Amino acid sequence: MLLGINITLFGGIIAVDPNSNLAGVEYIIALTGLIISIVGLEKNKDLKDSIILKLSLDKILLKQSN
Repeated sequence: MLLGINITLFGGIIAVDPNSNLAGVEYIIALTGLIISIVGLEKNKDLKDSIILKLSLDKILLKQSN
């Protein structure tokens, strides 16, 4: 996720620079950074969900063993 944010900022800085002459590549760089950030957020969300699920299952198993 942090890599995506850095790439987005880098592409945004290049896009704002009036002397950059990259024919729109800077916008592709910024868009790529946004996509990487979104993928990172989804992975983080999935990780949190799996941890919560595991803790819930552990709690259920402990109750059943008692």
